[in-house]
Formats: sequence, C-alpha cells, structure tokens
Amino acid sequence: MSTTNPGTVADPHVMPPYVVRRALRVILSRDFLASLPSQFRLPRWLSSFLFLLLVANIKSFPLVWHFRVFLPAIWSRMKARPSVHPLLPWIRSQRFPTTSPGTSPSLKLSSLPLGRDLFADVSTACFRAWPDDCDWNGHVSNSCYSKILDYARMGHLSPRFLRFHFDGGWMALGGAALAFHKEIPALSKFEVKMNVEAWDDKWCYVVARFVSPAKGPQRPPPGAKRTLSAQNLRKLLKDAAQPQGKPPVTELPGEAEEAEGAPAPIEDPIAGRTLYCTAVSRYCFKSGRRTIPPWFVLATSGYGTFASTRANWEKAEALRRQVLSNARAEHKQKHGAPLPRDGVVAGHGHRKAGILTRYDPARPEGAGKEDERGLGAWQDKSSWALAEFEERRVRGLERLRAIGGVIPSPVSTPAS
Repeated sequence: MSTTNPGTVADPHVMPPYVVRRALRVILSRDFLASLPSQFRLPRWLSSFLFLLLVANIKSFPLVWHFRVFLPAIWSRMKARPSVHPLLPWIRSQRFPTTSPGTSPSLKLSSLPLGRDLFADVSTACFRAWPDDCDWNGHVSNSCYSKILDYARMGHLSPRFLRFHFDGGWMALGGAALAFHKEIPALSKFEVKMNVEAWDDKWCYVVARFVSPAKGPQRPPPGAKRTLSAQNLRKLLKDAAQPQGKPPVTELPGEAEEAEGAPAPIEDPIAGRTLYCTAVSRYCFKSGRRTIPPWFVLATSGYGTFASTRANWEKAEALRRQVLSNARAEHKQKHGAPLPRDGVVAGHGHRKAGILTRYDPARPEGAGKEDERGLGAWQDKSSWALAEFEERRVRGLERLRAIGGVIPSPVSTPAS
C-alpha cells in the first residue's frame, strides 16, 4: 500500500535536483546568513581579499580557455562573410568585393591573404602576465607559455588559412619546442609575434617569439628624407590612377616582370625589443584521415607576390567551382535534394564538397595528365607555381634545425 499523499505530486527529475535547490535557497538566504554566529562571519577585509583573488584568477575559471581558443576561429569565419555585420551573417551586403561565384561560401577578398608575402605575414598578440600565469618567483611560469601559445596560434592561423578550412581541412598540432631566453616579470605586458617559417613533406613550422612591447612609433629625425620602396610606389600609382567607381587595377605595365625578381627583404619584427622566448610549433594539415602536403595548402591559399604565384589563386578557384558543381550534381541525382550546407559556426559552406576531400595522398606524382573529372593534374606539385617560396623555405628549415627539438629526424627530402 502506497504511503504517498494522493494530493501531492512528485518532483520532476531536473538537474540539480529540487532537494539541492531548496538547500541552496536556505543557505543563501539573508536570514540564514544573519543567524550565523559571529565567529563564522568573514571580516570585511578578508571578504574583499577573496573577491580580488577570484577576479585576478578569472582567466583560469572553467571554460575560459575554450572560449579564448575557439573564439578567434569562429570570429574570423563570421567576419569573412559579406554581411552587414559579423553578428548578422544571414543579412548579405553588396558593399564588399567577394570571391568568384560558384565557390562556397562567398568570402570577402579582404579577409584572405591575397598577394601577401607568406614569410613576412607576421601577427601580433598582446598579453599581460597576470597572477595566475606566474609562479612564486614573480615571473611567468614555464607551463603557462604553452597555454598562451594556444591563444596566439589560433589567432594567427584561423584567418590566414580560412580557405583551407572551407576546402574541408583541419590542422593538427604535432609538437612544440620552447627556448627560454629571459623571464617575463609579473604584471608586465608582452607580445607574441608569430609567422610561418618553413615546411617539409608533412609538417608546417610556425615560429612564435615572446617579446617586449614596442616603446612607441619611431619618428625619423628632423630633416631626414623619406624613401619609398618599389612596392609602395606601385601601390600609390595604382591608387592615383584608379578612377572612382571602377574596379581596382590588378597590374601596372612591367609589374609582372619586376615581381618575378628577388623577394623584398623582410623587416625584423623584433628589432629593438627584448626576446623572452622562442617557440617552434609543427602542424600537420588534414582532411578527415588524409594528410595534405603543406605545399598544396599554401599554393591554394592566395599567398604570393610574384605574378606566377598569384596565378595559383585563379587556378584554385576554378578547381573549387568544378568540384562543388560535380558534388551538387551527384547529390541531386542520388538524393533528389540540394547539397546541404554546414552550420553557421562552421561557416555555412560545403566543407564535405571541398577540394581537399578529393585529394588522394597515395596518388603518385605525374600519374595521368587529367583526373576523371577533367580538372587537370592538380595534385601534381609541378603544376603549381611555388618557386617564390622555395629558397626561403629551405633557409628556414636550416634555422629550425639549429634550434632543434621540433623537426623530425631524419628530415625528409625538401619539398616545395
């Protein structure tokens, strides 16, 4: 015989249970706090100290690391959409030049590294050594450098390899080596300068330098003459010669020949600063379980200042249009419905129909002139213009070997 009162209803199963909720309500009530004996009440100064301690360590709260790591990736995808505002990606705007029709999704050209020098593309992330980053010696703990690297690496790689993400790829961290040069004092500001240094058959090597912040803009002394580089002069001439309302000039007479010369010297990003730490991280490009060679990712990313290297972008866009068109036709014929898009967080594209999902790592070099879709031998390294990167890539590998600890041994044969 049930002893339950027929006039009562059992509490629903919720989390936390109602028993816990009632206990918390009693404990946190004003009457309960006032009824505590005086010896259990914290002094005002101690309550203030505990509050400040919690605020000083707020970066170590649960899920804060996840928020700081994944936000740059999500934000870069939202900013790349041609919308009226990044937080309103479904309201399209016509004010931005975008990628060619037929690719997915449509992205702002300004969000892509088109025409940039790969090795000179340096990002800067600013940080401060808060108490939860420091040890009892009063400087940043060695273990916290890796945590800071997580934030800086995601902020550097997400916007620069945006097209790689929409082509169906992802990046896996395969190791990191850190060399400590000087301690970072507690509560001091510092910056992380990051750039791609080199790559080989499998790994892409990203170098981060922890440095002191700049002391301010360096103004030339009075009477000093200002000089313009050839690249800046061409840009000024383009801007002056471009009529209002017309598409931008893509090339000046003779620019292609000049662009095929030696690369412009790279300015040292840490000149005049204190170097605290050097970190070398190696990344592997993946698409599902496939390993994509770095040269193919960089060839289709839009990087390059030479006229021949810039032609890689148009070839990659034509390849994306053809692969997506074939995928849409196959899905329509098989399922009788349009090819579904990814979610908003993933960028609202068609990553499962990206060119990386069609890449075959087991395909030997030069195996056939064209594939079954008539797209050409696009998996052959020789079909892409990569001469602009090769010499500096090899020099970068030599510098990284001197640091040691991150390049696998034996090193594979150089690959552009």
